[in-house]
Amino acid sequence: MNNLKTLRDKSGYTLQELGDMCLMSKSSMWEIENRETKLRLDSAYKIAKVLGVSVYDIWPDTNETIETTILEEITQSI
Repeated sequence: MNNLKTLRDKSGYTLQELGDMCLMSKSSMWEIENRETKLRLDSAYKIAKVLGVSVYDIWPDTNETIETTILEEITQSI
């Protein structure tokens, strides 16, 4: 489940505006919103910060996914 479109619409931002504020392209935002790409943890936090919500408000079913992503990103950086 992904609440990004609902929260983005509620905030009044277009894909382009949200992308600009998150330093991401409009097409990247569309892919994230439509789950066409794997979301990076840093991107998730940028989007949540701009929207003024928690990552879990946007992606409520991702508690385990976020923990797995953190471990993957730490492992890759070693």
